[in-house]
Amino acid sequence: MNNDYYNTDDFSDFFSVFPNQSGLSNTTSRQRCTDLYAISDDYARHCQAIQPGGTLDSPLRVSQVIRILNSLFKNEQDLQFCVRGELREPKPYSSGHFYFSLYDEDGSVIACSMWRNRIRARQIDVTSFHGGEAVIVCGNFGLYNKSGKLSLEAHDLVRCGRGTLLEELERLRQRLQAEGLFDDSIKVPLPIFPRVVGVATSASGQAIKDICKTIKDRCPHIKIVLAPCLCQGEKADLSIIKALSLLEARPDVDCIIVGRGGGSQSDLEPYNSEELVRFIAKCRKPIVSAVGHEGDTSLTDYVADVRASTPTRAAELVSAHTRAECLESLQRLNNRIFDYLSRDLFFRQDLLEKLRERLPRIIKAWLDKQWTDLGHLERQLVLLNPKHALPTKVEKLNSTRERLIKALKYLLELHESKLEKVQVDLEHAYAVYLHNQQELLNKLDLKLGAFSPEHILDRGYAIVTTADGRILNRIVENGTQLSIIIKAGCLKAEVTDNRQNIP
Repeated sequence: MNNDYYNTDDFSDFFSVFPNQSGLSNTTSRQRCTDLYAISDDYARHCQAIQPGGTLDSPLRVSQVIRILNSLFKNEQDLQFCVRGELREPKPYSSGHFYFSLYDEDGSVIACSMWRNRIRARQIDVTSFHGGEAVIVCGNFGLYNKSGKLSLEAHDLVRCGRGTLLEELERLRQRLQAEGLFDDSIKVPLPIFPRVVGVATSASGQAIKDICKTIKDRCPHIKIVLAPCLCQGEKADLSIIKALSLLEARPDVDCIIVGRGGGSQSDLEPYNSEELVRFIAKCRKPIVSAVGHEGDTSLTDYVADVRASTPTRAAELVSAHTRAECLESLQRLNNRIFDYLSRDLFFRQDLLEKLRERLPRIIKAWLDKQWTDLGHLERQLVLLNPKHALPTKVEKLNSTRERLIKALKYLLELHESKLEKVQVDLEHAYAVYLHNQQELLNKLDLKLGAFSPEHILDRGYAIVTTADGRILNRIVENGTQLSIIIKAGCLKAEVTDNRQNIP
């Protein structure tokens, strides 16, 4: 067999090759791929038997080439692979078959399928597998007869934790949620009757067609403004942000739809961009996120003001009140107003008829009451006339004056008695007070005499003053004239020695 037919680098970087379904090989992937060079002569003859590639005169048909390649993959037991990756886009069909894709961190992808008989043999519940799980898939590669697409036909499927991409996405979601970007308190409600709806999506995709058709059918008066952008690819998130910024800057746009139709997980990656999520959180206009199909969820669904499962559903949300519904509501309101006014008019007519019948009786009763009140007022006026009330008032005044004089005499006598008693008590208290003050004055005089200068002079002390009468308490110069006051009189002296600190 020609060894140049295989490129070992292509296999060793991506796959781990196993000899059979029983378990993993102990050799490294590079060694295992090198072992492919040493396949038995029987296998080489087998390859030669199916190798004819046709000629210009007798070329092979496409189906023949696909059958030849499928035979190469399926008939050689050594070409079984066990591949680890992140499961995406799981699709269990009612037929019992299970289709999914395996993703790598660098974006590499392999289409996979697991047939119904393999699922039953392994007793695997394929409905329990969700996108983002890390799995190991063992099986053979094959080609679809119609499309010629290479896929891994799984013999076994085993979970091995969460995928790296899903974990990174979950960590980002939790961090953004902790910052409050997903809080309901910052979300803006959709306008009830929008006039202009902005759409940020691909200009050639099915999403814009569905949105336009739905809004046109429901509310043809709503204007749609499209800001074309990339919906997948490396710089799609920046393109979406630019489209949203253009729509936000337009004053006539009432709300915005951002999204796209269905696709693979890698196609929807731009809608998990942190920059896009933060821009939507800061957007001043309400945004509806409509990314993918019913089961697809992206970070824009969490941060948007409203989440729609599909672009069609987003168009239904922004046109919640169709023209027919509005006309029907107005008609119902008109009917209610007419019914209310009819009932009110009938009630008022009936009331008016009853009042017309009762009006003569009411007027007669009112006039009778007014005559009765007038008679009462006339009698009160007579009673309140000053000519009739003056004698009574004079008599009452004289009686009040006599009672007042008697009361004043009684109070005067009572207070005179009290005043005499208070005067006696006051004279007695004053005499006691004078006696106490005289005793206190005598005691203070004795104490004051003990500290008087005369008493000090009696004890042999003298008071020395200068010529101008100031008491001397410091050293003065020689020749200074002094006066010395003693008990017997006053002595004149002159300073002849002014020494200090005499012992």
